[in-house]
Amino acid sequence: MAYLLSNKKILGIVIGVLLAVITLTVTVVAVVANAPEKDPADVSQSAVDEPQQDPGDEPSGEPDLEPDNTVPDNTPVVFNNPDEMRGVWLVPGTDFLTGGNYDAATVKAAIDKAVADAKDLMMNTIIIDSVYKDYVLYKSGTAVSVPTDFDVMEYIVAKCRENGLFVYSTFDVLKTQQDGKNTLADKVDAAVLSCVTENAKAFAQKYDLDGVLLDNYYLISSGDGAAYASYLSAGGGMGFENYMYSATDSAMKAVVNAFHQGRRSIQVGLLTDSVWANKSANEAGSDTSAGFQALTDGYADTKAFVEQGYYDFIAVKAFGSRKNTATPFATVIQWWASLAQQKDIPLYAVQASSKSVSTETG
Repeated sequence: MAYLLSNKKILGIVIGVLLAVITLTVTVVAVVANAPEKDPADVSQSAVDEPQQDPGDEPSGEPDLEPDNTVPDNTPVVFNNPDEMRGVWLVPGTDFLTGGNYDAATVKAAIDKAVADAKDLMMNTIIIDSVYKDYVLYKSGTAVSVPTDFDVMEYIVAKCRENGLFVYSTFDVLKTQQDGKNTLADKVDAAVLSCVTENAKAFAQKYDLDGVLLDNYYLISSGDGAAYASYLSAGGGMGFENYMYSATDSAMKAVVNAFHQGRRSIQVGLLTDSVWANKSANEAGSDTSAGFQALTDGYADTKAFVEQGYYDFIAVKAFGSRKNTATPFATVIQWWASLAQQKDIPLYAVQASSKSVSTETG
C-alpha cells in the first residue's frame, strides 16, 4: 500500500488538474487522486456538450453511420462521476466465476464479497471486465452471454448501487457473433457495423452504468486475410492502409453514436494501450519504444479519435514503471495528458496490481 500511495504526488505533477486512478483487482488497494469525494447518488455538477464528430472518410461501400431522422441534440449532458476516482477492476475468472462454476448462489456470493472488499478498501468505483472466456457478462443484443440463470451484469450494477459505488464497464467495439459464438471481427463491413451498433445500443439501454471503456477496436491484418478481401470487395481504390484506418474509425464512431442514442448519460471513454505511436515512427508520437503501437500495428488512430471529440474521458494502460526504458510511466502519462487537456476531458491511469509489490523499481 505504501508503494502505491507514494505515487500520488507524481500523478498530481504529471496529470495536473486531470483525475488519476490506479485500477486493480478487488484484492488490492488503489491510489487516490486529490479532489474531495462526493456520494455516487449525487449527480456530478460537471456538464459536457455533445462531442463534435467529424464524419471523416469511411470505407467505400459502408452504410451511413448517422441515425435516420435524428435531429442533433445539443443539450448539455450531466454525468454521474466521482470528483476523484479510486477504482478497482472486477475480473471474471479471478474475482468471481472461478473454476467454471455457474451456480447462481456461488457466483453471487463471490460478487458480493468482491464488492464488499472494494468498499472496505475505501474504493468508490468498480470497473467491470465484461468478457469471460468466450462469453460476455451482459444479456443484451446478439452477444453470447455467460451461461448463468441470472443477468450477471445487472446483478453487479445493482450491488454497486446498493453499496454506493460508481460503476463502469468495458465494452469490446469489434465484438461480433459467428456460428453462435462471440468473436472479434477481422474486418469491418456493413454486417459488422450493423452488429456492433445493435449490441452497443442495446447494452446502453439495458444497463444503468456511469461509464463504458471502449476496448478491442484494433484490426490486425497481414494484408492477405479477411480485411484485405473486404477492401477489394469495396473497390480497392483508396489504398489498403487507408482502408484499414477508415474501417476502425467507422467502427469506433458507430459504437460511440450507438451509446449516445441508447443512453447519453453514460460516459463513453477510450481504453487505450500506452502508446499511440513511438516518436521514431511518427514525429507526433511519444518518446517511447513500445513493441505495440496502436497506429501502426492496430490500424487505430486513437489520437485522431480523441481529437475528433468521440470520448468523454481517456483511460490509458500505463503498466510501465518510471524506470521502464520502453514505456516509462511519466512519459506515457504526459503524452496522453497533453491530448486530454486539448479536449478538456479527464485522463485515468490504469496500472497493474501485479507490479504493486514486486522487484520492478520505480
